[in-house]
Amino acid sequence: VLPVGLREANSLLFSPAEAFTPRWWKKCGVREPMATDWERPAGCDSASRQITYTSPPTAFSRASPTKETQVFTVEEPHNGIYTVDVLLDPGPNVPFGTRFRIR
Repeated sequence: VLPVGLREANSLLFSPAEAFTPRWWKKCGVREPMATDWERPAGCDSASRQITYTSPPTAFSRASPTKETQVFTVEEPHNGIYTVDVLLDPGPNVPFGTRFRIR
């Protein structure tokens, strides 16, 4: 699940130095405790985090612990364009993970 407001982040213009700073997350509507979960190497234009939760059961699988890795990358900061890569690892009860990209 994407943090609240990140879909609107593409309408915000930031310099590369501002991307993924506390101000950037605040403008995107991400609460401060969530913002601290992100890992961002110094000088990089991307941030990532891993979250773990229990996926609900489906017709094909039981409830399962799921590890989700989210990577946000600023592609064109002056145009407010970013991509989101999400890798879902649904655990042993589901045969395949899922990858998708949002831009």
